[in-house]
Amino acid sequence: IEMVVMECKVSELTEQNITDEEKTAAATRTHTQRSRPFLDMVYSALDCTDEDYHALFVLCLLYAVSHSKGINGELLERLQLPVPNQERCSYSLVLVERLIRVMSQAAQPDGKVRLATLELTCLLLKQSVLSGNHCIIKDVHLACLEGAREESLHLLRRFYKGEEIFLDMFEDEYRSMTSKPLNVEYLMMDASILLPPTGTPLTGIDFVKRLPCGDVEKTRRAIRVFFMLRSLSLQLQGEPETQLPLTRPEDLIKTDDVLDLNNSDLIACMVVSKDGGQAQRFLAVDVYQMSLVEPETKRLGWGVVKFAGLLQDMQVSGVEDDSRALNIVIHKPSSNPHAKPLPILQANFIFADHIRCIIAKQRLAKGRIQARRMKMQRIA
Repeated sequence: IEMVVMECKVSELTEQNITDEEKTAAATRTHTQRSRPFLDMVYSALDCTDEDYHALFVLCLLYAVSHSKGINGELLERLQLPVPNQERCSYSLVLVERLIRVMSQAAQPDGKVRLATLELTCLLLKQSVLSGNHCIIKDVHLACLEGAREESLHLLRRFYKGEEIFLDMFEDEYRSMTSKPLNVEYLMMDASILLPPTGTPLTGIDFVKRLPCGDVEKTRRAIRVFFMLRSLSLQLQGEPETQLPLTRPEDLIKTDDVLDLNNSDLIACMVVSKDGGQAQRFLAVDVYQMSLVEPETKRLGWGVVKFAGLLQDMQVSGVEDDSRALNIVIHKPSSNPHAKPLPILQANFIFADHIRCIIAKQRLAKGRIQARRMKMQRIA
């Protein structure tokens, strides 16, 4: 679907289906647009074909104007910017089309749109087309937005690999985005955005405020573009997020949960922690987790969970001088891909004999592979 920026006249397609009042309002907007060269200049600066240097400043300006308490509400109405706490039934067609074009350019393989620019674009679009609890976006604009989302999906497919690193990056980027959403005030205080967009991490500029460097950062950028446009699409259509995050806390086994273990394969072991503490436990392997349980005193066949960790974050290795023991390390998921992973479990598991030790190692290794494969299939 081609977007035509309606700068000087109302679209002929919509003229047939609007009331006289809407025609009058549209004519007023047409007249004001003709006599507003500065507003035209602001909107024309949202072109990100070559770079997004000027576009980021324009987006910051529009965001600041729409959030400033010192701006008159009548001025916002004349600019067709959203007035706080006021219902509306229309929005600036030119602005929304420019914003969607920025999103489409961000989803291109050679796009020059930084992540901060895209996230601010999504914020402004939501402000423009959400009125109270309902969305007033026109079907043609929603279709263009869906086109940009599809482009982001095709971009992400180029980087999708069956390697372990992709799954970790996918989940790390989602955690990072949800825990640290864009703070526009801090963005506008950052002097680094005054510099031309750079693509090297050697400058020390935050990843979201510069262009990607190398395949790993290009993959991270593609993942984030997909997340942003997917979230925006779902919000505007009023649909809940049912797929992300891949690991939902409510679906996981937690410490002190009481489980029915009558039909479970359990392996008894002695857990020797790094500080020398020992505890007799039963090892159980679930779809996504491994857990250490002890028998429940009041119900036969039930157990109390004393530890539960994700199989995908686990490393299993043998112990050199003991064929009955395994060294197991489970790392805590981190929202920072450069941070050193912190172990939440680091212990030796001693089994009754080497046969049970081999069985436990195979079960944990197979469980880890299956857990990661199931998540990769969900992403695919």
